[in-house]
Amino acid sequence: MLEHRDARTEGGVWVIGIGARRGVSEAAVRAALAGLPVGERVYATVDRKAAEAGILAAIAPAPLVVRSAAELAAVGMDGSVRVAAAVGTPSVAEAAAVLVAREIDPGAALVVGKTVVGDVTVAAALARTRA
Repeated sequence: MLEHRDARTEGGVWVIGIGARRGVSEAAVRAALAGLPVGERVYATVDRKAAEAGILAAIAPAPLVVRSAAELAAVGMDGSVRVAAAVGTPSVAEAAAVLVAREIDPGAALVVGKTVVGDVTVAAALARTRA
């Protein structure tokens, strides 16, 4: 697994993509986030998860950036037929992380691929905010 690093020392921000089953608990989301790099974070997901209480509670007080399923699908990440049928895009966590990170830094890259922890899927992209 990726060693924990503080993105601030690297001049960047971690964009954490989050996907989850409906009704996911705050504890489940926190458990999934605990395994990701530390540092300044931005959280992103598909618009259908924008009001998911467990996600919002786990990331509070940070905001949740949401993008449409069509926007996430256009990123072109491999994913799941089941997820595509449920939310309209085959990839939520990876696509959300990459899309929002590239809005900050067009050269942003996925660093932590799709990681499933129970009912939560997370991924992390690093967006450089200075050279």
